[in-house]
Amino acid sequence: MSPTEFREKIAKVTVQLEGRPLDAGLDAWPNAEHGAGTVTHSSLREACMAGAKDGWLCDREGGGIRLTVGPRAGWSAHRAAPTARR
Repeated sequence: MSPTEFREKIAKVTVQLEGRPLDAGLDAWPNAEHGAGTVTHSSLREACMAGAKDGWLCDREGGGIRLTVGPRAGWSAHRAAPTARR
């Protein structure tokens, strides 16, 4: 599993959020559609485990705890990452 493949998996879920109102229905939607026991949940869990094992997902450490940094501003799961500015 590469970082690009991981982002593609995330994009398959986040694209479903587009145009949805911020309401109680959206609040309940992730667990109802992609919660524990679903194919999506299993697939994303496996992707996270693979990324951590391969060292690119949890590539930071603090106090003996491995962690990852969230996407940088401007990152989108639905388009290429922004280029670095100098």
